[in-house]
Amino acid sequence: MSVLDLLRGARPGAGGPVGPGGPVDDVEADDALVVVVRHPWWDPARGAALGLATGLLSALLVVGPTLLGWATEARSSAPASEAVGVGAAFWLLASGARLVVGGVTVGVVPLLLWAGLVVVAAGGLARAVPVDPGGPHWRGLFRRAAGSALLAWWGGYAVVVAAAAGLTLPGPVGVVWWSLAGPLVLVPLLAAVLALGRRARRDSGILGPRLRAQAVLPRALRAAVVPALAGAGLLLAAGCLLVLGAVGLRAGQVAELGDATGAEGVGAVLLALAQAAALPNLGLWAVSWLAGPGYAVLDGASTTWSGAAGGELPLVPVLAALPPPGEFPGWVPVVVLVPVAVGAWVAHRALRRVTALVPPRAKLAVALWAVGLSALLVGLLDALAGGPLGAYRLASVGAPAPWLALALAAEMAVGAVAVVMLDGWRQRR
Repeated sequence: MSVLDLLRGARPGAGGPVGPGGPVDDVEADDALVVVVRHPWWDPARGAALGLATGLLSALLVVGPTLLGWATEARSSAPASEAVGVGAAFWLLASGARLVVGGVTVGVVPLLLWAGLVVVAAGGLARAVPVDPGGPHWRGLFRRAAGSALLAWWGGYAVVVAAAAGLTLPGPVGVVWWSLAGPLVLVPLLAAVLALGRRARRDSGILGPRLRAQAVLPRALRAAVVPALAGAGLLLAAGCLLVLGAVGLRAGQVAELGDATGAEGVGAVLLALAQAAALPNLGLWAVSWLAGPGYAVLDGASTTWSGAAGGELPLVPVLAALPPPGEFPGWVPVVVLVPVAVGAWVAHRALRRVTALVPPRAKLAVALWAVGLSALLVGLLDALAGGPLGAYRLASVGAPAPWLALALAAEMAVGAVAVVMLDGWRQRR
């Protein structure tokens, strides 16, 4: 019997994936059956190509508007190559790197744009991983075919990051080399978590035993993850709403400062988009003010419950919405009830993920895990988003991430404990 006769006698599902699980390279067919033969090099090659394409698309989202602003700026005498280098530097900044402009370090990452770049990377990575890779797991982590495609995608994406860093060398904007860990490691890692997590909901076998939540996380922590994410999102949303309210109240001052920048036409639109991309950054400042640690735009000019200190602010229109210098009313510390209420809400969601027969101590552990993780996530976001915006008094802009996380954890724990006690009282009735 020939090899072709054996293949004709096969049935789909008896010997591995046949069909859309991979590309069609060599096909042997008769009227009854089409057999797909996969080449082992195809998935890595396809992954590398998709990684390169993902990186280029991601960079284009920032370099494109930069070139548009350069092309419409009548006073600009810089060559196009320099504009491309500046755009590449801005893409690296938006991906988590730090820049050097005239000897001054800039490290404030616009969080909304950063999140968009992570989503773009996750979308490209999801297409790079084979739909039905099959085969054994690599070191208990994920299937070998999926792992090779993932690494190949990362290699293609890293080529674009390296090219962007190279484009900054001859221009006026440089990059702090150690901070390339942001676009090279953090963005791809988060993209892999999103892509593989979404794929695992349809094919749980793609993840090995070491990556499955049952093997990695304690039971209380597993029940706390989703409520913690929801709590961090609610805190950030509350902070952003507070910022938008302040902008609405001081719209006149914001418009005056916008006119002072001299931005017109496309430049004004790009400036507005850049400020919108930094809205979550300002939202974190507002969350830090609600929690107590406050924030600072200038060193020595912080805003806390007691009041706001003055100073000459950078020429950014949205900063005109900041409170004017002076003392705040004595009732202002009552705003701490916002994180306390969010903690109660997070604990309520966490308790819904456990059965009513769970002992009170276990319920308390789940609730505290949830609020602790939520506070930690907000602190990590603030650490990523904050940084220097210049030299001297602008060397550290934003909220103090460690104190913000600690304050939120303590305040949210108050609300969580209250909810657990109320739940226990109801159970005893």
